[in-house]
Amino acid sequence: MAGYRLSEDVPTLLISHNIEFELLQPPTSGKRVVAQSLHWWESRLLKPVELERCRKARIVLVTSERERLR
Repeated sequence: MAGYRLSEDVPTLLISHNIEFELLQPPTSGKRVVAQSLHWWESRLLKPVELERCRKARIVLVTSERERLR
């Protein structure tokens, strides 16, 4: 859904059940270097997009206090 372009005057409600860029951040161990690098790069690309979508939404629903603070 993040790919949709809405006019700035259209109020939006964003329901965020995960912070996706955090899920992509690789664990410190247990994965191969190539996989870790790809996840790290994708996380860096997604983070500004995801945060901008949250900033532009009129209301953002989250599932935890930690996500609300983030």
